[in-house]
Amino acid sequence: MSTTTFPLHHSFYLSVMELIEEAESTGDTDLIGFASEVDATPFQAAWDAVREHCQGELTNLCGIELRNDRIQQWATILVDPTNPSIFRAQYYAANGFQGHACYQNAIETLDELIRSGFQTLDNGALERMSATSEWQVGCEVTSILQRINSGTLSYREGEQRYQALLAQTAHSQREDDAA
Repeated sequence: MSTTTFPLHHSFYLSVMELIEEAESTGDTDLIGFASEVDATPFQAAWDAVREHCQGELTNLCGIELRNDRIQQWATILVDPTNPSIFRAQYYAANGFQGHACYQNAIETLDELIRSGFQTLDNGALERMSATSEWQVGCEVTSILQRINSGTLSYREGEQRYQALLAQTAHSQREDDAA
C-alpha cells in the first residue's frame, strides 16, 4: 500500500473484488459461488467513513478513534512515541488502556483496525471515557500491576492496595447511589 495517498478501497474489499473479477473471467462457478458469499461491504463502509472524515488526507489519520461494537473496545491511531517512524494502534475500553500494536504506516494501521472489527468512527471516545470513575479505577489497577511487575511493589502490598481501592470504590459508589 502506498503511504503517500489515501487508497480508495480497504484491502480486504479490494481482494474480494479481485477474486470476483477473476472468478467471472475464468468462469469458475465454484469460485464465483465462494466469492459471492464473502461480504466485504462493512470493511469498505468503515474505510469510506474514515476516508471522508479525513477528507482523503493521510495526515488526518492520527487521532482517529474507532470502536469495535462486538467487544466494546476502542482504538486510536497515533505516531508511536518510542519510534516516530512507525504508527501505533492504541487500544482501550471503559476501564482504561488495553494494549497497543505497531505498524509501518498509518494506512496499514487503519487497514488492520478495520479488519479486526474496529469499524465505527467514534471520535471523542477517549476523552469521554477518561473522565469516568471506571477509567480512573482501571488506571489505578494498571498502576498497581505495573509496580508489582517491575518489582517496586510486592505481590502482597499490591493485593492490599487493590483491596483498599475496591473498598474505596464501593464506598464512593454507595455515596453516589445515596445522592
